[in-house]
Amino acid sequence: MELGPRDILSRCHMQEHQKGRTFEGPYGHYVHLDLRHLGEKLIDKNLPFVRELAKNYVGIDPVYEPIPVRPVVHYMMAGSRQTSTARRRSKGCTPPASARASR
Repeated sequence: MELGPRDILSRCHMQEHQKGRTFEGPYGHYVHLDLRHLGEKLIDKNLPFVRELAKNYVGIDPVYEPIPVRPVVHYMMAGSRQTSTARRRSKGCTPPASARASR
């Protein structure tokens, strides 16, 4: 898979781990993202930030070595507090008319 949604790639990673086809590292299991077949010119043209991140944070140049990757939490989202039925608990907020009608 060249590019894919994070949830599908994470699921594929877990399936590879269950089959015993991952590597163990200091932060858990990982797979290799091998970009070497693309060549330096294409990586520099289309994936310069990936190359920069790999060099700066892992000490690997993806032109010459595969990059270790593993699923992680990409970001955390925060919002208003809600009840178990998804109603907001914030004071002073008026629920939309559709929510008020269902009460």
